[in-house]
Amino acid sequence: MPPKPKPVASRFWSKVNKDGDCWLWTAVTNHHGYGMFNAGTDGPIVRAHRWSWEAENGPIPEGLVIDHLCRIRTCVRPSHLRVVTNRENVLAGDTFAARKAAQTHCVHGHSLEGAYITKKNQRKCRTCVSIAGRKRWLERKLADGNAGAD
Repeated sequence: MPPKPKPVASRFWSKVNKDGDCWLWTAVTNHHGYGMFNAGTDGPIVRAHRWSWEAENGPIPEGLVIDHLCRIRTCVRPSHLRVVTNRENVLAGDTFAARKAAQTHCVHGHSLEGAYITKKNQRKCRTCVSIAGRKRWLERKLADGNAGAD
């Protein structure tokens, strides 16, 4: 007779180091650095932080993701996790998108308040757009003036 399998929760928590403030996953991680856990013999392999949150709080609502408040991807401590939209998760991190969203001035020092929003959902400084438009207009005027002098 094969040995009786350990309960899922005890298998999970045996792979967690609770010595510090963060409870760190000590088993397998994926290429992004998130802990991975086989929740059952036939079950899917899940991200450890998601399993931890669901064990404590229930299912993750549709369309929402788990955010690490501590910013440590291997942390599975439920109090360090929260449910947010993907946008909130991206903007809370140290990503290019988060840095761009937090930017208050363009590269030339003009305020981005009231900036134009492009079709690609990018912000364009009104002052820079105006300066570029005047520059193009002046270049056309000079080109037209020079063309008539020949």
